[in-house]
Amino acid sequence: MEYLVEIIIEIIFEGSSEGMKNKKIPMWLRIVCTIIVSLIFLFAIGIIGLVAIAIWEDYYHIPSILFFALDIVIITCTVLKIRNSVNKDNTL
Repeated sequence: MEYLVEIIIEIIFEGSSEGMKNKKIPMWLRIVCTIIVSLIFLFAIGIIGLVAIAIWEDYYHIPSILFFALDIVIITCTVLKIRNSVNKDNTL
């Protein structure tokens, strides 16, 4: 079951990420692909944050701080990558 979910997520993620780059695909479909990829990243960031909060409540402060730091690094890298992409191409 785990492999099936992994394959489905990988197909959705890879198809969406390739669809965002292809100029032959209509704009509305590229926007849908962008939203799907964004939701996957937001879900992952949210899960890491929830794990950090859950660990903090169990008095495991050092791993919780590390998870929060990982969350902040992911958010920062994502924002920088988007900013560099917009500055370079003037589009997403």
